[in-house]
Amino acid sequence: MKLESFQRLNHFPGMYQICRKGDLARSICRMARCFGREFSIVPRTWVLPEAFSSFKAHLMERDKKGQRKKPIIVKPVAACQGKGIFLTTSWRDVSQTEPVVAQQYIARPLLIDGLKFDLRIYALVTSVDPLRILIYEEGIVRLCTVKYKEPTAKNMGQTRMHLTNYAINKASDKFVQAADAAAAGSEDASKRSLEWFFGWLEAQGLDGEKQLWAKICDLIIKTVISVQPSLKHTYRSCVPSTSGVPTSSSRGGSACPVVFSGVSSLGRRTLRTRPAPSVLLIDSRTMSTRRDSSAMPSACS
Repeated sequence: MKLESFQRLNHFPGMYQICRKGDLARSICRMARCFGREFSIVPRTWVLPEAFSSFKAHLMERDKKGQRKKPIIVKPVAACQGKGIFLTTSWRDVSQTEPVVAQQYIARPLLIDGLKFDLRIYALVTSVDPLRILIYEEGIVRLCTVKYKEPTAKNMGQTRMHLTNYAINKASDKFVQAADAAAAGSEDASKRSLEWFFGWLEAQGLDGEKQLWAKICDLIIKTVISVQPSLKHTYRSCVPSTSGVPTSSSRGGSACPVVFSGVSSLGRRTLRTRPAPSVLLIDSRTMSTRRDSSAMPSACS
C-alpha cells in the first residue's frame, strides 16, 4: 500500500503485528529470547501449527513424568469476541493445520467477588518515528458471570467462567448492567471503572494505584517496542516524504488506537490487543471517504 500525499489514515501500516494473536506472540517471544526476563510478560506460548512439534513434545513429556495436567488455552489467531477459544489438557484436541495460539492457562488468577476479570486499557500511538504513546488513565474492568473454579474436565467448557469477553457474558442472566447496579445503589456491575478497581486493590491490601499503573505502562511500552523497528520501516515505505525523511510526525493525520487487555495473576499476565476494525481513507481533494476493510486485519479479542 502506497499513500498519496493527499491521503490520511487512522492506523499506522503494520499494526497487525501486535493486533493479531500470532504475530503478537512471535514479537514478544523474539524479544524474550534477546532480553530474557525483561520481556517475560506472558505465559509460555506456542504459535501453531508451526510450533506444533514443540507443543506436542511438551505435553507428552509432562504426561510421561506424571506431572499435573495444567490446562492450555487455545485461541484462533484472527477471531474476536471469544469465538473458537477453548481449554484443553491434551495436544490431541488441537488441530495440526489451523492457525491458533496455545498458551499455558493461568489457573489461579486474581478474583473479584469470586469472579475472573480482565482490565481494558486504552493507548494511542501517535508516532512511530520517534515512538510516542499516549495512555488513557481510565479503563474498564470486565467480569465473568460464573463463579471461578480451577479448570477440570467438567468445567473447562464453561466459557462464562473462564472468558471475560462481553460478547459471551452479556447474554447471561447474571450479567449486571452498570445502570441497573447504580439504580439499586450497588457497585456490583459486570463492567466497572479502573478507578473503582484501584480502590478495591487498596482495600484488599494489594498493589496500590501507582505500583500497578507503572506495571501497566511498562507492559504497553514493551509490547509496542517489540514491533517498533518494523513499524518504522513499513511507515517509511508507505508514506511519501515532504521533507526528504518520512517520519510519522510529518503526517499528522496518522494515529493508531490500541486496546490492551490482560488477566492478572501474581505478576503474570495474558495479553491481548485489538485495533479499530477498519481503516478510513480520506481523499482531501473531493472530501469523499471510503472504508477499506481489506487494508487492515480483522480485530483480535
